[in-house]
Amino acid sequence: MVRALSIKKQKPKSSSGFTLIEVLVGAFILLVVVVGAYQAFAAVMKAVVAARVKTEAMMLANEQIEIARNLPYGEVGIVAGVPAGKIPREQSLVRSGKTFKLTASVRNIDDPFDGTLGSTTKNDLAPADYKQVEFIVSCESCATGTFTPQSVVTTVSPRNLETASGNGSLFVRVFNANGDPVSGATIRIQNDQGSSPIDISEVSNSTGIFQLVDTPPGALAYRVTVSKTGYSSDGTIVASVGNPNPLIPPATVAGGQLTQLSFAIDQTSHLQVRTINSACASRSGAAINLAGQKRIGQTPTVYKYDNVLTSDGTGLINLPTQEWDTYQFLLPETSNYALAGSLPINPLRLSPGTDQEISLVLVPKQERELLVVVVDATTGLPLSGALVTVSGETLSTSQGYFSQTDWSSGAGQAQYTDFTKFAETDSNLETASVPGEVRLRSSLGQFLSDGYL
Repeated sequence: MVRALSIKKQKPKSSSGFTLIEVLVGAFILLVVVVGAYQAFAAVMKAVVAARVKTEAMMLANEQIEIARNLPYGEVGIVAGVPAGKIPREQSLVRSGKTFKLTASVRNIDDPFDGTLGSTTKNDLAPADYKQVEFIVSCESCATGTFTPQSVVTTVSPRNLETASGNGSLFVRVFNANGDPVSGATIRIQNDQGSSPIDISEVSNSTGIFQLVDTPPGALAYRVTVSKTGYSSDGTIVASVGNPNPLIPPATVAGGQLTQLSFAIDQTSHLQVRTINSACASRSGAAINLAGQKRIGQTPTVYKYDNVLTSDGTGLINLPTQEWDTYQFLLPETSNYALAGSLPINPLRLSPGTDQEISLVLVPKQERELLVVVVDATTGLPLSGALVTVSGETLSTSQGYFSQTDWSSGAGQAQYTDFTKFAETDSNLETASVPGEVRLRSSLGQFLSDGYL
């Protein structure tokens, strides 16, 4: 008997594994997870470091506060400051490998409970009721963005009742061009008289005022300077040969009296002065006397700004940080030019925080010259089309014009830059070598009928 033999064919085993795309996708997912985890870890570590630095800063500030509180009341003050004392204005200290900068401020406070100095109803002859001590801590060695300056403030009171000290007070007020208070202005007060020199820098408050209470007396002793970043500056002026009678001399502080000073500062402006000729082409190397109207001295009058400036090779005078004022543009007597006009009108009122440009038209100086400007009586703005008659000749204001008497160089200029040329002509005209002579062209002994230039 024959049996049938069946043979089963086995399937080949497939090779197991990942394709290249699967490997890349998996690696990308792993990278996203790892980077996210690292960024979260870095953010946590940054927050931990920032918190640790802040803790060190606050501990350092509190340490200085305790030192100030344990000083004798008469020594609670700033070295070379008002009130004078043993506390340095600035010092650098190291804690946990970080360098911190401490800026101290001590102020006498006149509490209104028992009256205020200079009050007409309840005058306080001993205005230094207590002292306010402040320490501002900043980290000099910390990375940017990891630490913001911290401030700690405390008050220190005398052990006994207050008594009249024989000192006075100095109040400084800072305002802008509109009369509004300027806060955050740096006020530097210096006094070299006496055995204990004073040199302090403070800032104006939200009302633009800084009060220096219980100030040692002195005649013309206190020099004050007021400034702010991006602003003009102002201050007292010591008498000199050039300014023997300053309008605001150093301040005098008398015992039991209040001395008040006021200063005006505002944002500086960008002023560009262009010197051009009557065809609007640049005039380089022109000297201009630029004078403001703000005075800093009297008998004789001394202006805060009065300088002679010279335009560069492009006819430009660039003043990027000019103080707000009304400026008059004049030419020195030794100049070879005369001022024939300006745009806008001269003098120029320069407002705070603006970009302003003025063009001065300079022409060669003549023996006799007259510049007439006609303005509206109410607005002060220039009037165009006004007729001005001088010695029988009538001209119109705000109308550009030029005179020409020499055409000997012929045509060939689009702008009025060559006093011997004109713009263009047709072939029917010709110029002669005689200055100012233009004639019709001759053809076969006959002149042409017309032509133009």
